[in-house]
Formats: sequence, C-alpha cells, structure tokens
Amino acid sequence: MSIRNVAILILTVYALSGCAETVAFFEKGQARKSNAAVYEAPTPQKEARFKEVLAQTARTVKTDPKYRPIGLSSKEEKAWFATLTYRLWDRQITRRDFIEEASLRYPQRVYEFTRIAETLQSL
Repeated sequence: MSIRNVAILILTVYALSGCAETVAFFEKGQARKSNAAVYEAPTPQKEARFKEVLAQTARTVKTDPKYRPIGLSSKEEKAWFATLTYRLWDRQITRRDFIEEASLRYPQRVYEFTRIAETLQSL
C-alpha cells in the first residue's frame, strides 16, 4: 500500500472516529480469542472499492444520533482500525470477531463498532 493510500485510509478512519450509549456485549465478561494474526492485504482493486465503502460507512454512521466518537487518536490506532474494518469487509473475519476484537481495545464503544459493522456489510 502506498503512503498516499495509507493517508486516505487514515483520513477515512478519522472521519469514522469523529462520528452511544455503551451496550453490554460480553456475556459474563468472556471474549473469544481473536484471529488477529490472520490478514490478507488488499489488492489494488479491492483497496479502491474498500475506500469507497469505508467513506460511505463514515457518512452513514455520522447520521446516527446515538453514535459517538471512538477516539482513534494515533496513527497506529487508525491503521489498526483500517486493517480491522478491511478484514471484516473482505470477509476475513466475522462481524462477531470484528466487534469482539475492537471492543477489547475500546470496551465502551461496542455500540459504535456494531453500527460500523452493520453499515459496512450492508453496502
């Protein structure tokens, strides 16, 4: 991925982070182990389509009055989120895996991750 493409992904992710009530997610505080190590990088064609879908997802979730900023502040957090959302969109992980993995970092933002996953997969 070129620096330009990474910058575009980070900007899109930043838009999502600015866009909830906390929803109870983990039953009895138990989370399944994530398959975070498994990742297949996008082809240029998939990357272009993913950027379009991610931008549309950002625009859509911003219209939800319950949606609150996730708080992705560093480049590393934004890159992590871009990779995680790509893996969901590309069906490398399930919606449940996406929400669980994201909620391990941001347990107070389960609603937001659920909303992102639903929107991302509906486009």
